[in-house]
Amino acid sequence: MQRGLPVGVAAVCLLLWTGCSDSAQSRSLRVDGGPENPGGLTADTAAASDGATADAAATPDVPLPPAQGDICTPGERRCDSEAKASWCNVDGFGWLTETCDVGSECVAGACKAVSCTPGETLGTCYDASRHDVCNADGDGIDRIYCPPESPICTGGSCQALICLPKQRICGGLTTVKACRPDGMGFDLVEECDESTLCQGGICTPRCTSDLKEATYLGCEYWVLDLDNVEGGAKAPLAVVLSNPSTSLTSEVVLTASTPEEAPQSASVAPLGQATLELPSGADLDGTQLSMRARLIAADAAVTVHVFNPKPGPGVFSSDASLLLPVHALGRSYLVGSWPQRQADATTGFIPVRGFLAVVATEAGDTVVTVRTTAPIEAGPGVPAIPAGGSHVVTLARGQVLNLETGGGFSGPDLTGTLVTSDRRIAVFSGHECANVPLVMDGEQVTGVDFCDHLEEQLLPIASLGADYVVAPLTPRSPADYSLVRVVAATEGVVVTASGQALPAAPLALGEWHELTITAPTRITSTGPVAVFRYGIGSNHPGFVPEPVCADGASESGLGDPTFVQAIPVEGYLREYAWLTPGQYLQNYIEIHAPTGANVQLDGVPLVLAGPAAADLTVSTHAVQPGVHRLSADVPVGLVVYGYACDVSYAYPGGMKIEVVP
Repeated sequence: MQRGLPVGVAAVCLLLWTGCSDSAQSRSLRVDGGPENPGGLTADTAAASDGATADAAATPDVPLPPAQGDICTPGERRCDSEAKASWCNVDGFGWLTETCDVGSECVAGACKAVSCTPGETLGTCYDASRHDVCNADGDGIDRIYCPPESPICTGGSCQALICLPKQRICGGLTTVKACRPDGMGFDLVEECDESTLCQGGICTPRCTSDLKEATYLGCEYWVLDLDNVEGGAKAPLAVVLSNPSTSLTSEVVLTASTPEEAPQSASVAPLGQATLELPSGADLDGTQLSMRARLIAADAAVTVHVFNPKPGPGVFSSDASLLLPVHALGRSYLVGSWPQRQADATTGFIPVRGFLAVVATEAGDTVVTVRTTAPIEAGPGVPAIPAGGSHVVTLARGQVLNLETGGGFSGPDLTGTLVTSDRRIAVFSGHECANVPLVMDGEQVTGVDFCDHLEEQLLPIASLGADYVVAPLTPRSPADYSLVRVVAATEGVVVTASGQALPAAPLALGEWHELTITAPTRITSTGPVAVFRYGIGSNHPGFVPEPVCADGASESGLGDPTFVQAIPVEGYLREYAWLTPGQYLQNYIEIHAPTGANVQLDGVPLVLAGPAAADLTVSTHAVQPGVHRLSADVPVGLVVYGYACDVSYAYPGGMKIEVVP
């Protein structure tokens, strides 16, 4: 261990002198300069040019400032070695250096006498990778390297890295952050221009398909007119395009898989939206193989929402879905649906069925395997499939496999069905018109007898998680509640939910728990799960009639069953853009945000208030129709939904998606 010379014999020399003072009060000080004085000048505090003794604490002469300006912060301290301390001079143009006395060492930039307990951690850092520990004799300091699991010394102790130095991440859709040199946090380093989005810490062209990490923004989508009950099936489908850019116009073209249907196009202005109406006739009705998919292609990124059917007067069976761009799709999916309702007079003596639909999105043959949890009715190109059976089919690009539950009785349910493929596919699921909940008394539906169309484009299994927050939709009456299904995406999953007593037995792949919730609930699991939320029917027991919805003497309420897939917490984003439709009486957004988050809606700060699910606050806000933007300083979750008379819609505001190569 190096030691400094005793003060009484320390030699102090000036740059131009060859001799040294013999004053007993001398102390070695030096001023390090810049490029014009690379060696620095030494200032003598023991003797002046007239031979008088100077005060040891006097400020030494300082060299002229270097040409490039400040080189340190006045008063800043550092250890140049174990026996040498330095501090920045009052002008910030150089360093004053002191050699420590015998029995003292440099600690945190100052010479200090050492008397400590052997092995004691002294609470100081020697440098960025070593901390100070009292030596075995208690009279010196050992500089010990921090362990691999906590490699950075900061604030006097070894700490784990928050990030890897120089690592780059996305701070939002349009911002890039880089890890600080000490690994203790991120700083904003770049804002993407209007032609790019942040992907994997890099500003990437918005329409690039070779992405490592995706969001719901994109330039290529597939859309289907999914099976609805007869009234909804005859109405046009509304495809709503929203442009999140503040300066780029997006030119969009929609083409069908068959040449009989003419293409449609739209020009979507910055921060604007456009709606394409798809005529009926290409809807999926019953089990079938078909070419009834449409492709959406844009030259600048857009979001796409589908309303089935287009909102308007006389529409009583509808839902909405957020579409996923092609680059965000995967090869395996778990299905969410609802039990089939048996045929009776109110259904036109036709069962009301659950469905799933698969679209091949890549050139060449795509081999799809479906392991179904429910019997499947036969249809053109598809045989009947028993519950628990598998069906393998080869699809061309743009070809659709639509499967619907079979049999004439209530109960068959596609929830938990597994769909896999050798190429990327888009998978949709839902129900023609679901009674939620479906309660039967013999052949009679009791409780909630008003049904509604359900549909959702599903997240690939690779983007599922093990940590979710779910909440009931805004109550329409004191008796209102929501239902949640948690489906295991692998074998042996154990699920817990705050405020719920769930069975401890693990779930097999495709098995699920069903929860009734009246308050925000945190769901965690030992493996990935798919989580589906269901709003209940408008005439649920205890419903409150809505006067504006009355039809003559018939009382009616707001909303009806709706279906939305929950996004895992790790899929939350800092920025969202979406459309809130017109023609609905009430529209809401539901925000899941950490305590202290700063959130803005259309540039206006929001006050977040509401019940919490663990460390996340669930805050619900009424919104007006139109295109909206939400931004936050931390990732937050977003759900968009609304009510009208006997009809409702819901979809996730957006998500981060794990891309499968």
